[in-house]
Amino acid sequence: MITTESGVIGDISDILIGPGGSVFLSDPQASAVHRILLGEGGIDGLGRAGSGPGEVRLPGSMAFLGDTLGVVDQQNGRVQFFSSDGAPMGSRPLPSGISPILGPTLSPSGDLIVATLGRDTALAVVYSEEGQERARLGKASGELWTRVDERELRQEVIEGRLPSILANMVLPVPERDGTTWLVLQAEGVIERYDRDGHRILSVSLSEPDFERIREEFINRNRDADPEFPGLFALRYFIDAQALEPGLWLLITENEANPTTVLVLSNEGRVVREYRFPSVTGATRFAVDGESGWVYFGIKEEAELVRVPIPSNVPRSASRMRSRSGPQG
Repeated sequence: MITTESGVIGDISDILIGPGGSVFLSDPQASAVHRILLGEGGIDGLGRAGSGPGEVRLPGSMAFLGDTLGVVDQQNGRVQFFSSDGAPMGSRPLPSGISPILGPTLSPSGDLIVATLGRDTALAVVYSEEGQERARLGKASGELWTRVDERELRQEVIEGRLPSILANMVLPVPERDGTTWLVLQAEGVIERYDRDGHRILSVSLSEPDFERIREEFINRNRDADPEFPGLFALRYFIDAQALEPGLWLLITENEANPTTVLVLSNEGRVVREYRFPSVTGATRFAVDGESGWVYFGIKEEAELVRVPIPSNVPRSASRMRSRSGPQG
């Protein structure tokens, strides 16, 4: 287990494995990017909180663009760049019209992928480094929305309906080759798109944990105080990472269940299932395939946990069904 002193980490919105097995954490609560130097057992920060050069506010998604670390600096409306040793290397603005609240995902190619949550006819939009729309991924369900009454949506859940805003909730996961996975969190559906936005894969997973997750989702909304203004979301998967040769998925958990990670092949078949009984409360993860470690971010404890990848045998069969085939 890797823990930090009290107060060093406030929250973890992204985890990234860097050169030599170093680990980078984006911390929106502290408005900082932390670098953990495993060989030296230390932790330091890149930049500081603020709006000047090399400073960040509400950092989110991170990616290495070659040897350069890119960080989505959400509140400042830009992408900040750092060398691998933490020196600032400039920035570029987020594309015009992007709300920083939506938390763009930075790809290793420099593209930004923005999930629309149903505010657009596409599920997600890809923007190039120049800030131009490059591709549109998927098709949002239901009517476009600009205003939401979450109490009304919660009532829909209680009555057994899934609001379309949740059906449109996706995790974009970019690959180095320019393709993008979309994880439809409330449907257990995994899709993949080529660089031009054409769907090349769509599978619907059916896992034993899904029944428990859906039941907890309904109960939380049903048991909420009537004056509670929010909506508890349905997420079968809470985080995902592209790692050759496929996609790793973190199943949403509760403290009574071991943390579970599924591994999909590039064809969308579940080929491995890892369970981590010693880890609870994980909301973010990253895999260091070279060293054989998995890092989990624990939100409630504001800590990072490192555990070895279990030597599990491959899954003999997957509970997977194909949806419609590729589309243009």
